[in-house]
Amino acid sequence: MFLNIFSSVIAIDIDPDRVAIAQHNARVYGVEDRIEFIIGDYFQVAPSLKADVMFLSPPWGGPK
Repeated sequence: MFLNIFSSVIAIDIDPDRVAIAQHNARVYGVEDRIEFIIGDYFQVAPSLKADVMFLSPPWGGPK
């Protein structure tokens, strides 16, 4: 988990349902106060971010 290494995390996803699931998981683990959740397109949001590290996990639809 990134919060084991960093003091805060910015989580971005274009799908509001996925953000809601991530927020729920953060509450379960008691770390919701250390994560900023953003619903939006990463490519639109990224220019305004200040971060030391970025980890991207694009959707994987297979070779086709």
